[in-house]
Amino acid sequence: MLLFKGIIPDSQDKSSSETSQKSSLKIVLCMQEDKNITIPEIAKQIGITERGVKKQISKLKANGKIKRVGPDKGGYWEVLK
Repeated sequence: MLLFKGIIPDSQDKSSSETSQKSSLKIVLCMQEDKNITIPEIAKQIGITERGVKKQISKLKANGKIKRVGPDKGGYWEVLK
């Protein structure tokens, strides 16, 4: 069976979108709990890859939900909304 966008994936699009939203929420909650948390720590806590965490963080930054204050080492996360 071939899976092309628009042929079958309606349910897959929804489920991946919902999973993405849940991951984003979990990331924000981790950051609220510990503003100094690292990407590897977030990945371990919520059970996704570091690459997945970075992707979600990029989306959260682009949407104005979070920002990084200071450098990668020694900085912290600020949850905006």
